[in-house]
Amino acid sequence: MAKFCERCGAPLRESDRFCPSCGQPVPTGQSGQDSWRQPQENTSQQSSWSRPQSGWNQPGSSWSQNSGGQDPWNHPQNSQGRDPWDRPQTPPQAGNSPQSGQPSMAWFKFIIWVQLFLSALTNLASGITIVTGAQYGDYADRVYYVFALLKPLDMVYGLLCIVMGAAALYIRFQLSGFKRRAPALYLGYIAVSIIVPLLYIILASVIIGGFAGDSSTIASLITSVVLLIINQVYFKKRQHLFVN
Repeated sequence: MAKFCERCGAPLRESDRFCPSCGQPVPTGQSGQDSWRQPQENTSQQSSWSRPQSGWNQPGSSWSQNSGGQDPWNHPQNSQGRDPWDRPQTPPQAGNSPQSGQPSMAWFKFIIWVQLFLSALTNLASGITIVTGAQYGDYADRVYYVFALLKPLDMVYGLLCIVMGAAALYIRFQLSGFKRRAPALYLGYIAVSIIVPLLYIILASVIIGGFAGDSSTIASLITSVVLLIINQVYFKKRQHLFVN
């Protein structure tokens, strides 16, 4: 009776220890029932890299006579009894990629490492300048002499700028710590950054009898409004991250 490989069905010679077609080891010392068994038909559900499923623990076979039904081919196994050649599929890790579903935090990093630090420095510098009247240069005394109400207005506005600079640093550390109220504080900070300069321009214009703003101030206010809208949408999608 001819002898066939139990994996691929290729004919074998008596002296073959491995299948010349697929390299499958030929078990030795088997009874005639196991050694001369006809090859099983290879179905589409059986991978060419998987071990044969038939005859593993059949009564009377040499495979079942090993201690504990171990694999006579001595395939290494891990502590869970799995063949290390059967590699499990690694689940995708959560990250910043769109495939993982985790929202990107690049803009958040820009806010806490660049924008809020620059905003704090700008507000502190502007506050000191306005409080001291340095924005008028050598004409500060004349300006305040002509427009007496402008000096107390500048003092209040300058102090508010200093407070806003300190608030920017505080909110920055609240955001970096993922505090629950941090997004609301940041959005409120942007809103105050719009309201305070706008009120100053209105009151200063009334005092001097003309428009007290300039193109850069208007551009800054428009930018702040756009940032407020963008950040409101941005942090609404990431509110679940701020749980501390």
